[in-house]
Amino acid sequence: MTFLAPLMLWLLPLGLLPVVFHLFFRVRRQPRRFSSLLFFLAADPRLSARRRLRDWLLLAVRCLLLLALLLALARPVRRGRAGGGLTLAVVVDNSASMQAADPSGESRLARAMSAATLLCEDEAVAFAGLGTTVADPPASMPPGVTADRARLRAALGSIRPTHASGEPLKALQAAVAAVRGARRTVGEVHLLTDLQAAEWTSAAGTLDLPPGIDLLIHDVADDGDLAGGVGIAALAPPSRPRLAGRPWPARLLLQNAGDADAEVILNIEAGAAGGHHRETVAVPARGARELQVAIRAPDGDEQRVRAWLEGRAASTASEAWLALPPAAGAEALLVGGEAPHGLLAPALAPGDEGVLTGIRAVSVSPDALADRLATGSRPALVAVTAEQLGQTGLAAAVQAWLLDGGQVLVAPEAGGTTRPPPLPDWCGIAWDADYRDEAGGDWRVLDAASGFWDEIRGPDGAPLWREVRVFQAVLLNTGGAEALAGLDAARVLLARRRVGRGMLTVSGVAWTPRGSNLPHKAAFVALAQGMALAGLPGTPAAQGLAGHPLVWAPDGAGATSAPPAAVVEVIARVGDQGRWQVAASEARLPARAGIYQFTRGGEVRQVAVCGDPREAETRRVRGATVPALADVPHRVIRAKSATARQQAVRNLRRGRSLFAPLLLVAAAALLAEMGLEGWRRRRT
Repeated sequence: MTFLAPLMLWLLPLGLLPVVFHLFFRVRRQPRRFSSLLFFLAADPRLSARRRLRDWLLLAVRCLLLLALLLALARPVRRGRAGGGLTLAVVVDNSASMQAADPSGESRLARAMSAATLLCEDEAVAFAGLGTTVADPPASMPPGVTADRARLRAALGSIRPTHASGEPLKALQAAVAAVRGARRTVGEVHLLTDLQAAEWTSAAGTLDLPPGIDLLIHDVADDGDLAGGVGIAALAPPSRPRLAGRPWPARLLLQNAGDADAEVILNIEAGAAGGHHRETVAVPARGARELQVAIRAPDGDEQRVRAWLEGRAASTASEAWLALPPAAGAEALLVGGEAPHGLLAPALAPGDEGVLTGIRAVSVSPDALADRLATGSRPALVAVTAEQLGQTGLAAAVQAWLLDGGQVLVAPEAGGTTRPPPLPDWCGIAWDADYRDEAGGDWRVLDAASGFWDEIRGPDGAPLWREVRVFQAVLLNTGGAEALAGLDAARVLLARRRVGRGMLTVSGVAWTPRGSNLPHKAAFVALAQGMALAGLPGTPAAQGLAGHPLVWAPDGAGATSAPPAAVVEVIARVGDQGRWQVAASEARLPARAGIYQFTRGGEVRQVAVCGDPREAETRRVRGATVPALADVPHRVIRAKSATARQQAVRNLRRGRSLFAPLLLVAAAALLAEMGLEGWRRRRT
């Protein structure tokens, strides 16, 4: 016990004044003569005993009142951790939410850094350690604790903002272990954080805090910080391969973790070829918004796409990247040349060698189709006429191609004057009645939700299939296949079904103006190219979230017979800078969004790293304790400045003031004295 005003202790004897007054100023009994006591009642001895007990209680309460006041004025403090030789570890929350700033521009991370500097340089600290909630190899954190203040200052200067979500419990476990192994007297572990709820609700594990180590949680956030709740949940690669020079749809998913509707500015940058896209997007409260943006692919080069959000409602982790390999061309095989297929070839490849669309229309004879499919490069589409399928050898080659996962388009022969021959039974689709109408029947979309129409959808999502007239055709008996378009549900003109692993599309209309006006429509170009692209796999793109574990070659790609290397080299290609090495067993994706190259031995992998959408959560842990640390003794410190935090820590080290409790005791004694005195007066 220490006293901040010890001179007041000399006045403690004044607390006995009520005893002195009682002993020296009480009324003394004197015998007096009286003629007769016959008519006086006899005094009850029990009343005298009660009176004496009341008087002694009143005396004790008055003494307690004076002593409590005098002790309170002496400012007693319960002994704390004052003195030198303290071992301390500071954990700085460097997650993305710490980039939120107040209107003056001071970020939460800046507040944490200022407080960490004062804590590490306190004169009572002999050894100090430093850590972060997000692992960031470029930030040189010293192992364990050290007495080198210059090294600590350099480590603090290397901490940078990130786009990842932190692991506070894991960081605290490492900090407690460092203090436990090095402390000589007492120890402290400080966590400087914004107490974002998402990080603490997902925290797994327990924290073992041994005696002699205090845990202090510093809440550096402020309710006035500009912390947006809208983040990018996904930036998806195209579901179909990119073709050189041809736009492709980038799909984005925005999520709003806030409790109110919000507007943000979406930016997409796809290099010099793709240009810059910028638009305002509204996202509902606690909801999501999916968008598609057309991006022009460069001619044969790798494309790096960056998407980010701006505005007050934008999350500090709202940045996503996508790295797509160079666009490759695709081939469409036209069996029997271009003439039997009408205007299909110009729709697939308006320019020579696929310059405009990336698709090359290649003619192949019916006899050579089987060899071409077996030995050549895999085509995106094989177009045959119904008349050609009447040839047994060609039909077998087409069926084998479908079973192997190919894409086949069948239509009547252009310029044909007779009814097409029956389709093979394995097609599952047969011809029905003929249709003739010189005025032209209205050819409508029957299944607008089908992915078949994805290449010709308008801004509202509906297929751009308007004023398409059919003059001459053969209706289809779909046999349960997917009906895509027709005059009505009973008169189908375009259908498709899966055969083996492939997809067969059958049209009852030839691709000529004689059959319909579709070949003269712009939608026909997109439709033909969409059918070709559907026969190719999607564009590969390796993506991951900042700070998450690095899963090396999950599909076995790049595997070698040599033992895997123990070290992974990381090189920042775009979005960040630097080169570093990490242990393969602890390899994680970098803490900042960008495109990185990972090398392990002879294996090389490129990954686009995006911001963690969990950091868009704006809710924080409130109250005097952290629920995730309910079983661990800890204290939450909330202060406006770094110096105020330092002073609060010093007060805790110095001890606990007993001034307020003693005042409460004095107040209780005063109330008791007033009650006893009132009782005494009522009895007299």
